[in-house]
Amino acid sequence: MDAFLDAVGNRTPTPGGGSVAALVAVLAISMAKMVTAYSIRKQSSETENQPLTQFAAQLDRMDHALRRLIDEDANAYQNLVEVRQRLKQPGEDPAVLQEAIRLAVAVPLEVLALCTHMLQQMDEHKDRTNPHLRSDLAVTAHLGLAACRSAAETLWINAFDLDRQEDRAQVYDQSNRFLERTAQSADSLLTFVHES
Repeated sequence: MDAFLDAVGNRTPTPGGGSVAALVAVLAISMAKMVTAYSIRKQSSETENQPLTQFAAQLDRMDHALRRLIDEDANAYQNLVEVRQRLKQPGEDPAVLQEAIRLAVAVPLEVLALCTHMLQQMDEHKDRTNPHLRSDLAVTAHLGLAACRSAAETLWINAFDLDRQEDRAQVYDQSNRFLERTAQSADSLLTFVHES
């Protein structure tokens, strides 16, 4: 963690905002995992605990995917920087740039999709959560929302350089739909916390 934070603070293009968005998403998932772990009751039956047990397994899979995306975002953006440098030289194929941009868009879009899904699932399970972890549930909502908004900003900036207007429109539309669902889930979770 120290090495990552130092690297973010250095005057280098990576890791940057996309990797930070993925890290914040991992933190949100970690909070969701803690809330879920404390909500699986020892005195309850396996059947009663099954929804949360299944959700915990989902969270583990999302956690692994998002940890991988921290590095993948840095690699995708570093590749984009290098491709742009190479294109200053004669003889380079401009189509390579579009492929690099698509990759730099795809990674934060995956972060956004995973984190949106986590918040929607957390919202569905909120009534089953341990009441002693309400503040942790609120932190999950805040971090998840921040991660999604940050990932969206990263992919919007990268998508701006896509040649085809239809491709840009598709990325913006898809990310806006994710953000709308994210905001609804986070708002529902926070309302639940504050009114409980």
